[in-house]
Amino acid sequence: MDAIQHEHIQRVEVSWQNVGDHAEIYVKDSGQVILDELKDKIFTPFFIIKDVGVCLGLFIVYSMVKEFQGTVEVKQEASYGAVFCI
Repeated sequence: MDAIQHEHIQRVEVSWQNVGDHAEIYVKDSGQVILDELKDKIFTPFFIIKDVGVCLGLFIVYSMVKEFQGTVEVKQEASYGAVFCI
């Protein structure tokens, strides 16, 4: 098993805004960009990316948000690695 390396994430930002009758929470990191072909897979339990490791945390977040009738979307921004909108 390869070790999980997190040195590539240098900065994480969390922000929110009210949109009508709900709030949107944005979590941005400065890590690697999530490839389009992986966006639908990263929320599945025990999804493995060789360079990153086992991706169980996103499955847990996704499950908790869905339990409260919320959504989680992955967006990309040129100045960040990934942006998650909850």
